[in-house]
Amino acid sequence: PDLQELISEYVEVLGEYSTYVDKEECRRIRNIVLSYCERFSDNRNYKQILVRIDISLIGQVEEKEGVILLKEIQNIYKENPLVETATLYAEALCEILYVRESYYKTALKEVKLLYNSYPDNTQIVSAYASILFIVIELQEKNKQAAKKTLLELFSVAKKYPKNSAVQDYLQDAKNAFSFNYKDAVFWEKK
Repeated sequence: PDLQELISEYVEVLGEYSTYVDKEECRRIRNIVLSYCERFSDNRNYKQILVRIDISLIGQVEEKEGVILLKEIQNIYKENPLVETATLYAEALCEILYVRESYYKTALKEVKLLYNSYPDNTQIVSAYASILFIVIELQEKNKQAAKKTLLELFSVAKKYPKNSAVQDYLQDAKNAFSFNYKDAVFWEKK
């Protein structure tokens, strides 16, 4: 095959492989992919692969570096606002919350924008439900905020009754809410 096709296949395999390696190997893979991105910057596929690698790295690095990687993913999405890139960005927003819980307001705001832009994308809807669930858990000291977020999750679950991930997040959120608050069954009265 021509060189471009061979490099594309190689980079694709590296992107898949990055999910299964440690932080140092993932960084090495990222540097290789970056070198090819610079040579063939017109190819969106390289940038999407780079985003996948960055998502793998977010869960393995310190908070600051995770936020930097998220900002890079956000920039790639803004350069190429395609549904594929939006889906990867939503996944990265979920991933950052495992590393940096204090980022939840920003993550919620960003994923809601994605949700409003791509309401028919199953993965983005699931990411929105996931972040709503995480926010409910993080708001345990503020009952009103947690209740408001739970009601938003109910709304999403009602719109997507066949999305099993959304329904699972709703059930988990209801269980968490009932564990934390005495008036947990407020939704059954409506």
